[in-house]
Amino acid sequence: MTLKIMKTKNILICILLVMPFMTKAQERDSLTIKSKYDKKLLISPYFINAWSTFKGNNHPDYFAKPSLGVGVKADFYPLNFIGVSVGLGFQQRGTGVYTPDVDKSLGNPDSTHRLRMRLNCVEIPVELLLRMPRGIKGGGVRPSATVGVVVSKMFEANEFFHSVEDGFHQSTDRTNSYYTREVLMIAALGVDINTVGSILQVHALVQSGSTNVFNDSALYPGFDGKNLLYGVRFRISF
Repeated sequence: MTLKIMKTKNILICILLVMPFMTKAQERDSLTIKSKYDKKLLISPYFINAWSTFKGNNHPDYFAKPSLGVGVKADFYPLNFIGVSVGLGFQQRGTGVYTPDVDKSLGNPDSTHRLRMRLNCVEIPVELLLRMPRGIKGGGVRPSATVGVVVSKMFEANEFFHSVEDGFHQSTDRTNSYYTREVLMIAALGVDINTVGSILQVHALVQSGSTNVFNDSALYPGFDGKNLLYGVRFRISF
């Protein structure tokens, strides 16, 4: 009986010794979440994995092609649920163009999905940042959204035709056939996730232009095309 009482006392002592450390750990976790989401100024590298194409009323048949983007942003939150962001980045744009296979003879390769218009751009995104003041999963995950504009400067455009048979792809410089400056609208929706030492943001986004990209009526007679990009943006804020 005495041995049983002693074991019970030892267990109670262990519990009493551990409880303060558990309480401190919970307080530290709470403060960590609070400090990250309450930080006023954040630096945020980002990566965009997207598809891009052109939209328009009078154009050849377009299809979306993969386009990547990278950059960095500075975010300022005067309040923990609303902020503004300005960044600088590189973004691929452009489209695929259907080229109907007119020669269907035996041994002639299908040309339908080989032509690409590849645009490389330097861009300045300016966005309004919105996120829930309180999150889910203990406050570590918060729904968020952004709206804004992207000031884009296209510095290179290539017409690229894939030659999968021999690897001798045809690339033609078309930079002078496109307008080089444009302002696009951007909207994104997703979540902010509290991680160790940073906030991970995962957003589905869309960017849409409102002006024709072509300026060469001789090369592209009567065609119009407006930039459209959609995909996923990953951003880490420190």
